[in-house]
Amino acid sequence: MKLTLRIAACLLCLVLCLGAIACADNSGDDVQTTTPADNTTPTPGQDTDSPTSDTSEGPESSLPELNFGGKQITTLYWEDVERAEFFEDDISGDNVRDAIHARNLAVEEQLGVKLNYVGTPGNVNHSSDYLKKVQNSFNAGEKIYNILASHSRTGAVVAAGGMTQNLLAIEDSYLDLEKPWWPPTMVETSTIGNGMYFISGDISTNTLHFMYGIYYNMDMVTDRGLDDPTDLALAGTWTIDKMIAMTTDMYEDINNNNVADYGDFFGLSTLYFHADSFYSAAGMRWIDKDANGYMQVSADYGSEKSINLAEKLSAWFSSGVCFTKNNNNEVCKTFAEGNSLFTQNRIYIADSQHTCGLNSASFKYGVVPVPKYDEAQDSYYTTVGNPFTLYEIMKGSNDQDVATAVLECLAYHGYKLTTPAIFEVNMKYKYSSGDKTAQCFDLIHDNIVFDLGRLFGAQLNTMSELWSKACVNGTGWSGQVKANEKSISRMVTKLNSSFE
Repeated sequence: MKLTLRIAACLLCLVLCLGAIACADNSGDDVQTTTPADNTTPTPGQDTDSPTSDTSEGPESSLPELNFGGKQITTLYWEDVERAEFFEDDISGDNVRDAIHARNLAVEEQLGVKLNYVGTPGNVNHSSDYLKKVQNSFNAGEKIYNILASHSRTGAVVAAGGMTQNLLAIEDSYLDLEKPWWPPTMVETSTIGNGMYFISGDISTNTLHFMYGIYYNMDMVTDRGLDDPTDLALAGTWTIDKMIAMTTDMYEDINNNNVADYGDFFGLSTLYFHADSFYSAAGMRWIDKDANGYMQVSADYGSEKSINLAEKLSAWFSSGVCFTKNNNNEVCKTFAEGNSLFTQNRIYIADSQHTCGLNSASFKYGVVPVPKYDEAQDSYYTTVGNPFTLYEIMKGSNDQDVATAVLECLAYHGYKLTTPAIFEVNMKYKYSSGDKTAQCFDLIHDNIVFDLGRLFGAQLNTMSELWSKACVNGTGWSGQVKANEKSISRMVTKLNSSFE
């Protein structure tokens, strides 16, 4: 496969050099030469030599040799996705976008298909627009979309509406759900009863961009003689109690206006709706499965552990050392400007596209997982923010076997090309300050968890956000459980009926 070799060589050159590259596409057009944009400014203290990422390592695809004769497979995708994921028309010099371009070329060449992408708004503010577009096509019996690629919560609504195919019931399916590009936690989570109606993993670049973590100011940790969170994380002793203790009495009214606001110094900066990542990081779930694989409210939801954690966070958030305003720009900039020890957010805030400026901060920063509940907990758990993509096959569409081959091939080449571009080069090189920080990225990535309580938030009274609000507002979680648990259980029962 000459094109595949050429694609791999192009990506390897990009990873090694992060410099000017030239790459020919399969059409025989003139070679286009581009110079990468200057988006590789290292964090102060980093080496400037990029590590290599050998895309030939790791498991190989189980796909047989296939040629579908140029068949077009059409994907309806959410065009307001926050980070590039679906297609790139040409080589641009941006390592992630070029990896997406190479991935798609590789899929088309390997399968003998033409990938056709149709965009429509579909983020959390346009979920109803995306849903309406799918409904209109489905009800008209048009069968023009083979694959649906949507914001996670939008995709869950589409699946509950009965418009997506059970992936486990497709004859001659090429999906191999035992491969590592389909995370086991996603496979388990997305299986409801005897069916699976959506899937994600390395096929979605945004599963990596939206992993939750804790960034911290390494210079400040050293200057104040604090324990290094990276050392604690790698030793397995990074806990919520230690994180809280490190911020004690840390607030300073820098702007002298007698109000705790943007411009002051805090121990932690975060948005209120990020708080539920502490819940998942403690090993708790929102939704579990019954003996038949259907959804039920987890026993964790109203447990003593969840109540105790909510109370602990409420006391911390209200102590004056935490900046929890509902303004993401101010939250991110508070940390990037050196005005907080920690920030809790999605990993992508350190990339060059983010407006907060963390990528070019004047201090060294590290990143660690969201902390454990206590040291007795076996491992860390990483929540993925909602703006990642669920992939589905539209119910009643043609060529469903071909669509499964496309999904499998996209995920495989994502594992080989886009994931290394994002994770190995951007996250573990551009955003980190050394080998130990890179190991912490591995801890974050290798412990990703998914939860139907978050995916079906729109149908379940945004149950995870209720917990976050209780923590930030100090309203007490036990009372919230009593007020909402029965109604949410009824919602779960109704939701289960959509998949029976």
